[in-house]
Amino acid sequence: KSRSPYVISLDNTTLATMSAENFLWVLQLYPSVMSRTLMRLAHLVRLLSRRIVEFSSLDVRDRLHAELLRLAWKNMDNSNTATISPAPRHVELANRISTHREAISREMTELASSGLIRKRKNCLYINDVIKLENMVRDTTGGYDNNEHPDEI
Repeated sequence: KSRSPYVISLDNTTLATMSAENFLWVLQLYPSVMSRTLMRLAHLVRLLSRRIVEFSSLDVRDRLHAELLRLAWKNMDNSNTATISPAPRHVELANRISTHREAISREMTELASSGLIRKRKNCLYINDVIKLENMVRDTTGGYDNNEHPDEI
């Protein structure tokens, strides 16, 4: 399952379009579509608000822990371990949490030394998701793992 938010098209492409008038008509005609759309928008507001708080108040280490936790939740093996495949590159993680690759490399080395993560081939293993959740909770007040970003 791809984590990339990007789509590359070889040619100019329009997947789908709908006028505002037709969109409002669909929402009025199908209450289930309206309900799901509102839930999705509310989820986006919560997620984006949380990310703003992270960027403005957490240091690199804590932002990385939060990002790894989000990735772990999307790739759980069982109740306490996750396998992220393919493993995100350090530059990708750096871009996602608004820092530089070197800072990610230092923090990932520290996490590996502590045994919390392990990288083999092209997989990143989170060995103790509960511990990672506790680390994030200590700095952010916690996250609800029912609010996975993949629900967007």
